[in-house]
Amino acid sequence: MNNQARFRELFLELENLTLNKNGSSFDNESFYAKSVELRDKRIYPYYSEFTFIDYCRNKRNDLSHQILDNKYADFTDELIEKLERIVDFVKYPKKALEKANKNIFSVTVNDSILETLKIMNEKNYSFIPVYDEGLLCGVLTSEVIRNLVEHRVNLYDEIKFSDVKEYISIESSKEKLLFVNKDTKLQSVIDQFFTNFGNNEKTHCVFVTENGRYNEKVLGLFTAWDILKILNDYYKDDLG
Repeated sequence: MNNQARFRELFLELENLTLNKNGSSFDNESFYAKSVELRDKRIYPYYSEFTFIDYCRNKRNDLSHQILDNKYADFTDELIEKLERIVDFVKYPKKALEKANKNIFSVTVNDSILETLKIMNEKNYSFIPVYDEGLLCGVLTSEVIRNLVEHRVNLYDEIKFSDVKEYISIESSKEKLLFVNKDTKLQSVIDQFFTNFGNNEKTHCVFVTENGRYNEKVLGLFTAWDILKILNDYYKDDLG
């Protein structure tokens, strides 16, 4: 199969995946409208690769009418390889657990709050998960620290997290903590961050657990910085 035939095959597959249909006809206007919609919703790869995808759409449209000029006539190996990566990306979406941060610094309810605060300051951590018998029971954040100070808890005493469970508990957290199951699509996590941001609600962290419940072992997590790293590095590296 030459590159032109391979291009036809790949773009038809991308069209069907994008429009969620099976067929052999090329629907130029519907594909363009759907691509714009997905781009505006920040859905990858349409958001990051819209210019390339639209270039391919025009190339495919002119090819179907046999009016290719020099601008669209070159079916290079590089073009085919990039289109293959985009099709694979849409066809096999990443799951949250694949890209979740698994290098998690955490403490237990028996650890010292003061020593944890020192580590938090030294490492510039924005939050620290707290575990009780292997299960997440709370988080230490700047909001929690302010709350402790406001209630005159002496942080310089040798107190442990077990002494302030009511302040660190997931249920009492004023910050938005979300839980998703390990099979959740990565795109859903990204969407949640942007949706909440658009609603002036900051998502502090998304935890990935087996079934998406807070009283399970945390398998990985996402902070806003993790999402930014994914958007800036991962998609660029993956799609090239």
